[in-house]
Amino acid sequence: MKLKDILCSEDYIKHSLKDHRRNVILIHFEGHNNIFWKDLVLTEKGYNYFKPIMDCECSINKENSCIEVKLNDKLKNTKLVTELSVALSSYFPENEFEKRFSRISRIPKNAGYEILHSINLNGQSSIVMGENKDAIEGYQYVTWVKNDRGYDQGSYFGNKQDAYVSLLERSASSIGISLENHYYKKSAFEDIEAIMNTIPDIPKEEITTLISDEHFKSIAYHEYLEASDAEDLQYRLKEEYDEYTSKMETQEEQETEEQEEIEP
Repeated sequence: MKLKDILCSEDYIKHSLKDHRRNVILIHFEGHNNIFWKDLVLTEKGYNYFKPIMDCECSINKENSCIEVKLNDKLKNTKLVTELSVALSSYFPENEFEKRFSRISRIPKNAGYEILHSINLNGQSSIVMGENKDAIEGYQYVTWVKNDRGYDQGSYFGNKQDAYVSLLERSASSIGISLENHYYKKSAFEDIEAIMNTIPDIPKEEITTLISDEHFKSIAYHEYLEASDAEDLQYRLKEEYDEYTSKMETQEEQETEEQEEIEP
């Protein structure tokens, strides 16, 4: 096996990193310090420049996951290995580095889109959001359902904000929640509580209790939908409050009488 078989193959590097559970590949050249190769592949220009090294025979030391490279006599007397080591030690000019090396992206991709976010729904599927800055106008962002078929049901957008909204709405919808309805109701109950606080006859502490009561909330929400304006809603809520508290008082009296009849 030659060194180029490892360092010029992105798939091989990913496979090696996974198998060795390391973030780097350790390379040892005879008579030189170890080189740490991380998330890189050689560009065509880089391969041509370092070709004498890439053509060297090598083997993998399974004990320490190190790649042992055997240098020929010609390479032992050149500075090419040192230059490779310097480049990988971040002492190389950035523009020259980019000409000879390409970094491997660990961000998952699909159809040219980098997957920026993923919301797991049930362990079997998820909603994902992707970005492709080179896509045509209106298609730079996408949300997909990711399932056992792969990436499915794409919705495309021209800006990131709309894609975020889609990500959240599709995730909520997948588990039976309408975000539009959820936030509308949330806003409605905030308005109901604010209106009730303007009614003098309703004690503040009772308002907190009533807003937590599912039965009263259902009644109040119905009146909210029926009311023509804030004044009408105030009137409706006052009537419902009086009727609701009257029923509660009657129920408590009945329970007290029943309890008294049971007791000797």
